Amino acid sequence: MKLRAGHVSNSSTASFVVKTKPTEWDKTMKRLSSEELDAMTLSQEKVDLLKKCGFVPTTDENPFRKEMNTSLGDYEVKPDTEDDTLLGFWLTCNHMEVMEFLVANDIPFKASAHYGHYLYSYEPKDEHVYVLQNFGIEFMNRPKELEEIVNNPEENEWLNDLKPLRKIDKKAFLKDYDEESSKKLMKGA
Repeated sequence: MKLRAGHVSNSSTASFVVKTKPTEWDKTMKRLSSEELDAMTLSQEKVDLLKKCGFVPTTDENPFRKEMNTSLGDYEVKPDTEDDTLLGFWLTCNHMEVMEFLVANDIPFKASAHYGHYLYSYEPKDEHVYVLQNFGIEFMNRPKELEEIVNNPEENEWLNDLKPLRKIDKKAFLKDYDEESSKKLMKGA
């Protein structure tokens, strides 16, 4: 198993959503220019690659809300629409390999990871992966630790080291990227 510093290397659950083209919301409510809308559209080659790797059409833009369907311990993700504007992918561990694959292929995404404790976001134009920590969910799963922090904040120096938002350079994020590992994890092997 790979060990990485700086971001979670192996999580328990992860949900990914990739927007392949502008949604109706993007077109009507965001007031984007035609150039901005065009920039949001993935090439058919990238859409086909995602589908080959197991991404399926979904109606949900929020990776935190997507539920996983299980069949005998294996995750069988079923499309909930024919429209491929949004593609989703779900797994129970090794989410970092999927993220590295998406970043290496300049595919924008949003992902919920580690039981919803983190949101990962990537837009190719930014050249960074953003990691937002969801402290509410994290502490909800650790009530004893929360009680200790509330009662003894001065004794919990690690609180000062917590960063709600981390910005990771694309090159640093891909430092340990192994394309073959990523493809084997997904259906595109």
